[in-house]
Amino acid sequence: MYRSEDGATKFALFAGRGTITAESCPKQPLGEVSDRHVTCERDGDAWYRTAGGSHEYAVPDGAMVVRLIADADKVDRTTLREAASAVHRPDDAELAALLPATAGAGT
Repeated sequence: MYRSEDGATKFALFAGRGTITAESCPKQPLGEVSDRHVTCERDGDAWYRTAGGSHEYAVPDGAMVVRLIADADKVDRTTLREAASAVHRPDDAELAALLPATAGAGT
């Protein structure tokens, strides 16, 4: 999860086991906004969801659902959809660039 230094904008990526269907979509809370009515709209292979001032793309991936959530007034829907479309499991080279070197730890 990313939150700007002044706390004005959030952008989060979550992945978890489960599924999302037309029936279950509005019943699943949208991030921290658990007390608001969730609306759902099918958008290709994903679900566009809104609640309160937040919006999310939930993308089923086998037995997992990948979720990208942001403040609706800070990140537009097109940008959120493009980011959701680009999500993928990192390959070895991407992991090596992201994770700190272990300096022999665990060997």
